[in-house]
Amino acid sequence: MSGSGTAATPILYLCGETAHAEEVVTDLIQRSLFEVLTTTSASQASDILSERPDIECLLTEQTLPDADVLSFLDDIKSDRPELPVVLYAAESSEELATEAISVGVDGYLRHEDTADSFDALAETICETIEENWTAIALRERMKELQGIQQVTQLQR
Repeated sequence: MSGSGTAATPILYLCGETAHAEEVVTDLIQRSLFEVLTTTSASQASDILSERPDIECLLTEQTLPDADVLSFLDDIKSDRPELPVVLYAAESSEELATEAISVGVDGYLRHEDTADSFDALAETICETIEENWTAIALRERMKELQGIQQVTQLQR
């Protein structure tokens, strides 16, 4: 999954202190796809993201003890627009989904008590990261092509 091919992809999970959060972390780690860092504080999450530019995805729950999740995500996307963000909502609503998209959330998934809910979460994280890599590669290629075009125009 990670760019190196064999290493676990580092993600940050901003979660509540719940049994469900522990289950999520355990499941994600057992998949050997992710290195899961966790915090229950939005301010600590900001610090971790500043200290760890290698984190490839932020997974966050909708209820945070020390911040409004949408304001927090808006700030994070302002600082690191390329960082994929997945909102893992306990209660889903069209209004929340719309607002989340407006602040730059890349993936949105509702907690569900089904056998395949962790599969869906892992798949959403993987797809969000892969889509981000594709977008970055496309932007880099466009910059290269623009540079080539400028050089060609200067040589005329």
